[in-house]
Amino acid sequence: MVEIVKAVSIEPEALHERVVLENHAAMTSTRQGQSKIRTFHSLLQPEIEEAMGHETIDPDAMRLMNKSMRLEEFVRACETLLQFGISIRVFVILQPPGTRIDSSVDWAVESCRYAFRRGAQRCSILPARLGNGVIDQLEREGAWIPPYLTLAEATMRSALY
Repeated sequence: MVEIVKAVSIEPEALHERVVLENHAAMTSTRQGQSKIRTFHSLLQPEIEEAMGHETIDPDAMRLMNKSMRLEEFVRACETLLQFGISIRVFVILQPPGTRIDSSVDWAVESCRYAFRRGAQRCSILPARLGNGVIDQLEREGAWIPPYLTLAEATMRSALY
């Protein structure tokens, strides 16, 4: 991480106002991760925003996706980032495997609200898609279908109001 900072610092006029880092909450919540983030933050001039895959708080989806991150790690990661003055962006998946279609909008919106309550400033809602193996297999078995555009629209309406 320090090597990246040194490379960026060579051309001060090329620095940006904000740097967005994508990281895993489990890495951010460890002592070693916190130390690296502290060092990285102290060496950079721009505002730092960390983007984390929060995905969902739906326990059925979390179990099926076999997420290695627990919600406690996400909370700890948010607390750490806020302590260092780092902005938080999260990614939430619309209709991940394990979430029923009729509740996918509610789970996406609740997942965003959960992140906002923990200090996130931005939440990107990404419709689940084929291409990661697990979802491909579930689709072949008839256990998952891609979210419809109307679901994405309903999620945006619900999230904004």
